[in-house]
Amino acid sequence: MKKVNHRGYGMTCLGKGSNLSAHRASYESKYGVIPDGMMALHICDISSCVNPDHIFIGTQQDNMTDKVLKGRQANGEKHGMSKLKEFEAKEIKYSEEKTSKLALRFNCSPVMIRQIRQGKYWKHI
Repeated sequence: MKKVNHRGYGMTCLGKGSNLSAHRASYESKYGVIPDGMMALHICDISSCVNPDHIFIGTQQDNMTDKVLKGRQANGEKHGMSKLKEFEAKEIKYSEEKTSKLALRFNCSPVMIRQIRQGKYWKHI
């Protein structure tokens, strides 16, 4: 029976109700134990892949950096928390209108307006 968790990663049973991600088990069977605090990351970005040659060891920060470099980081309108459309963020960034007026017009905080203008949010525009 093939088991996959809610994120699409294969799972393997170690007995007594203990499970391990299949890609971690595959890596460890070829290269040895993964150090505590380290993650098994996919070069191929296929979560169900168990090819140990497609897996490398890294930190959570390495995983986040890899995601950004490969364009898998949700930003702008694709981000689940976004209230603005890209054209609105561009309007805010390049507008000479007062921060307080833009905040009212776009129904967001003055802090958000300043952060867009400073390039802290919507960095890609």
